[in-house]
Amino acid sequence: LEGLIGSKCSAPHVHTWGSRVYHNAMVCSLYTSELAEATAKVLFTNPTHREMVPCAYFLEGECRFPDDRCHYSHGETVRLDELRDYREPKFEQLQRPGSRALVKQAHTRLWCKGTVRSVDYEHRTCKLVLEEGKRQEVEGIPFEDLLPLDDTLEDVEEDEEEEEDDDDDDDDENNDNDADAIRRAQLVEKSLFQPAPDRRLGEWEEHTRGIGSKIMQKMGYVVGTGLGREGEGIVLPVSAQVLPQGRSLDYCMELREQANGDRDLFSVEKKLVQLRRQQEKRDARDYARQQEAAAKRKDVFSFINDKVLSSGGESSKGGGDAAQHRSPLALGSRDLKEHSSKNLNIASLKLSEEIRRVEAEVERLKIALTRHKPGTPAGDSLQRQLAAKRADIARLQATEGTISKEQQLRNDKRKMTVF
Repeated sequence: LEGLIGSKCSAPHVHTWGSRVYHNAMVCSLYTSELAEATAKVLFTNPTHREMVPCAYFLEGECRFPDDRCHYSHGETVRLDELRDYREPKFEQLQRPGSRALVKQAHTRLWCKGTVRSVDYEHRTCKLVLEEGKRQEVEGIPFEDLLPLDDTLEDVEEDEEEEEDDDDDDDDENNDNDADAIRRAQLVEKSLFQPAPDRRLGEWEEHTRGIGSKIMQKMGYVVGTGLGREGEGIVLPVSAQVLPQGRSLDYCMELREQANGDRDLFSVEKKLVQLRRQQEKRDARDYARQQEAAAKRKDVFSFINDKVLSSGGESSKGGGDAAQHRSPLALGSRDLKEHSSKNLNIASLKLSEEIRRVEAEVERLKIALTRHKPGTPAGDSLQRQLAAKRADIARLQATEGTISKEQQLRNDKRKMTVF
């Protein structure tokens, strides 16, 4: 058995998808502890997949990965009784039209399948088209990088597997047919116990040729049952619902909630628009009534705003001459009799704030007047504005004094009443 080391043979390789194929290989070591279970480690000479390519570092004894961690092959262990004779390349088969061969790829060290186009026996080169990738055409391939494929020779293991697979496929097909028949009978029985739907699935096809229902029946659908392999799906068709155009999905969901089962969302939208318009009309009427009530309501604040403050603004715009000829507007005690003490306090505070504001404007005008010479147009304008502001202050102070007198009168009357 030691003479087998270094010899060529044909060894099986099981691919990742389960296929078992024989490839040319070379024996690199033997394990003969028990002759009945003797094994050999082989390296494939024509690898077609990366896990079959011998590791270059392993051959030099420098690979730092174990056998199961390295991406390349450290040798494949097979039983001795599974080894076969080495398949010698028969280059005379290359002259047959359409013959195939394995071609060595230098950059990947893989042997890929190709179809022979022409052969030059004189220079022992070949021209072929690769069957993988972009199916490019390569020329000048030496015979040393070729392995003709003999289509007439098939591995016994593959024949046995194919026969077993055919038998299994026949059995599976028979079992599938029986299972389909049983399932169809169960679906029919199940449809008999279900209440008849008020609508027929596919009733929209009464105006067409019904190609959809025919396709469904060819795919195994039983009329009256639900969709799905076991008939567990829906029985009634899903009808389409037209939604308002240009509306968001949230708006349509709100319409559906407010419809309360009504499928016509357009009528619901019309009702909502009508209710919205009615609400807008009611709001407009309420606002008009509030404005009328506010116009009729007379209090000390509106009186001060209309009579005192507004006239002060007009006097400021009218100039000094108009302020001199117009008599100050006084607020009589008779006008304050009908207002409460609380309103008088608030009005007094408002007048104090207005007096402080006008006094600040007077100070600003005085400062501006110092920057202009007397007799100039700008200086005369500032003089008229200053006179108007002083007239406003006098009028506001008079109104404030009237309110203070009314408040003092009410306080004295309250004290005398208590006494």
